[in-house]
Amino acid sequence: MISINIFVVSLLFNRMRDGNIQFQLEMIKKIRAIFHSSFIEYIEKQMSGLPLKKRLLSAGRILLLLPVLGFLYMGNVFAQTFDYPAYPALDFSIDHMVLDLEIEPDGMALAGQVNYTISARIGGADTLIFNAPHMEIMEVTVDEMQADFRLHNDSLFVAITDSAVAGDRFEAAVNYRTRPVFGVIRNHNGSVWSSHLPLTTRHWLPVIDHPRVTFTTDISLTVPSGYQALASGRRAGQEVLSTDRIRYRYVSERAIPASLLSFAAGKWHMTGENTDEINLYSESGLSSKNINRDRLLTVAGTFIRRVEKRLGLFYPWETLNVVVLDDHHWEEKSYGAGTLYLYLNRGDLMAQLQRGIAAQWFGVYHREERWHDAEGIVLHQVALYHQLADSVVTWKQQDLPYTSTDSFYEVFGVDRWNRWVEGYGRLQDTSFRTAVNGQMGPAMQQGPGIYHWEDYARGWYRASGQPWFSVRDIDMDSSGAETDSVLYRVDYYYDEMESQATLAFSARDSAYEQLVTLPLLQFTPSGVDTLEVTFTGGSDSVRIGLKPTVQTVELLKGDHPELRIEQYKPVPFLLHEVRNEEELQKRIRAARQLGYHAENPDLQLALLDILEKTESPELEAALLTSLSSITRGAAGTEQIFLDALKTDSPVVKLAAVRALRWYSDNETVVRYVRGVALEKESQELFKAAVESLSALFSAESFLSLTERVVEEDSAGVFAMLAISKLPDRGMKGEAVKLASGYLDPASPFPVRSEALKLVVRNVESTELWENHLDLLIADNDPRMRYLAVRYLQQYGAGSSNKDLEARLLDEYDVRVFHQIQSMLNEE
Repeated sequence: MISINIFVVSLLFNRMRDGNIQFQLEMIKKIRAIFHSSFIEYIEKQMSGLPLKKRLLSAGRILLLLPVLGFLYMGNVFAQTFDYPAYPALDFSIDHMVLDLEIEPDGMALAGQVNYTISARIGGADTLIFNAPHMEIMEVTVDEMQADFRLHNDSLFVAITDSAVAGDRFEAAVNYRTRPVFGVIRNHNGSVWSSHLPLTTRHWLPVIDHPRVTFTTDISLTVPSGYQALASGRRAGQEVLSTDRIRYRYVSERAIPASLLSFAAGKWHMTGENTDEINLYSESGLSSKNINRDRLLTVAGTFIRRVEKRLGLFYPWETLNVVVLDDHHWEEKSYGAGTLYLYLNRGDLMAQLQRGIAAQWFGVYHREERWHDAEGIVLHQVALYHQLADSVVTWKQQDLPYTSTDSFYEVFGVDRWNRWVEGYGRLQDTSFRTAVNGQMGPAMQQGPGIYHWEDYARGWYRASGQPWFSVRDIDMDSSGAETDSVLYRVDYYYDEMESQATLAFSARDSAYEQLVTLPLLQFTPSGVDTLEVTFTGGSDSVRIGLKPTVQTVELLKGDHPELRIEQYKPVPFLLHEVRNEEELQKRIRAARQLGYHAENPDLQLALLDILEKTESPELEAALLTSLSSITRGAAGTEQIFLDALKTDSPVVKLAAVRALRWYSDNETVVRYVRGVALEKESQELFKAAVESLSALFSAESFLSLTERVVEEDSAGVFAMLAISKLPDRGMKGEAVKLASGYLDPASPFPVRSEALKLVVRNVESTELWENHLDLLIADNDPRMRYLAVRYLQQYGAGSSNKDLEARLLDEYDVRVFHQIQSMLNEE
């Protein structure tokens, strides 16, 4: 039966070679119907056990099996696998690597000479296989003699003259060039670094790319002058090669996993080495964001010592190289062997640093083979973080392309990390936590290598007798889970003559089905009284008597911690709170709510009186916002807000700029707000000024201002805020033209994503979209590729599906691959 299947597949393969993409897709579906994926894995496993000469040079087997192992091995539809194979056949081991890598950051070009010291692990092996997708191989030598080689199916096959005997050692060298389509990241600041997603090392280095392959290293990186460069290992020196080239050298005498090798280069600020041999680099443009470099170095040294003491094992690598970058670029794993990347748009840098340090033990020294089975590694990182960090915080999920991007990558991602951190911390049944904490040291003493959840679970079982052999066996939400919140809005209607108040309750989401009683505090000159208010349902009204001398009231949650209350009070109560509350935040809250009472004729004078006496910028801003809601551009009131623009407080300026939007016929106001916009003091202030100018300017004047900002703002951070207002002024074509300039990788992702969204929503034909399609679906940033496909699904783009079908062959990011696949399956 198997022979018949292979014969049929061969016929189908011969037919499909001459067809177009759509015809080939249909043939692939038929091939997949013949061979189940588990059978393909069986074939691979059986072939891996054969001598390499028989496996690779038998013409008959190649003709018959390449259709299967070439097309069906490629994933769900095409060529890619996305995780490391379990227990791969490793005929050879790499003992040592010497790499001389030249990096051209602007062109994302790499040129390398790599020399390996290799040992045969079995007899009869006669072909070396390196992973080397999209590489140009100039020369290969074995023991300094030129060797025959060929590139096929993302691999480099190197013939050995004689079949090896187990234990034979020889030298293999590869001279290569590449422009990686995956595995190397370049951001808008010009920094370049290697990804740690699975199967990425092979895209910048011809290597046996697997976590089970480890070797010592000697890495030299040549970069343009003005660049810093780092790699896995200890910094062993630098050399100025010419006026425009410099070389850095890093050496590791400890074997590093091929999958966790790292390199990076950029125009960085370097903070000096300390006694723990920790090097800290940060992108030069980030200095204004108040990165406390000295504090990061101190925390790193302290945390390393804490982990060493806790696990009974010294730091596993020669040094720790830390790089602070602006944007995570959708990287899920931030660490390599002795390297760690911290991302500003991921939140607390100290928390990222501490997790990355913990990962040098549980993550690199102990490491996963397959990301599908990496929860045990993440769990131990969380456990160390909980035990040793001074405070425990979750991370931000920021600058992601879309919310529904689940994949096995996210086992190391922010959402999974946050869930582990929160769940592990609130476990009330401490037996699991006790077992994990108690077994971390013994687990580490077992030595480096590949570890699965079951490997750790055996230790937990010996210690506790509990069969926690699956993540599903752990109840991370046990009795500590938070109760769903309930939100009510409460409007107060005060009858001063009758000394009574009516409280109107309205549920904003879920509502109580039973009666709920809450305490109501009544404040008078003589003290505080506690009354009770009872309500129920989605809408209810309660009338309650108050003292004639009441100054204000406050409704409390009482015995209902799940309850959130939005209270909207009458003017007398709010004015009392603004003037007399001791807590500043309560005064600010009351000041903001005064703006809801614009119909009160006496309120303007009261606000002006309070403004003259306030010393808090936040309170002043809240009062100005309410005053703006009351005056609404009334003649003679503009000077209040113009004077507020002269302050040094950003929050006061922001409130004033927003208020001035009501004075459309006032040339002085227009001139001042335009000045604020052109100063570009902050994004928030600029955005407020642009929104006001959109109301103050004619369409032509607003376009002129936008074009000037575009000329001055190459990154587009401010320009896109102005461009985004043009479609509302009837200028879609101008908006699309200007936004298209910020689709370039020189702009940061938030700008590029906003530009793409504006273009696809406002373009009047598919021509402009199709002009950008080829670049976007091959963009270095996977978020842009993902968005491009996502918008194609929503808006369509004519004949673009053919480009996407072809793109599948070169798409190595599983998130983008699945998005393309999803779109094509809809057709």
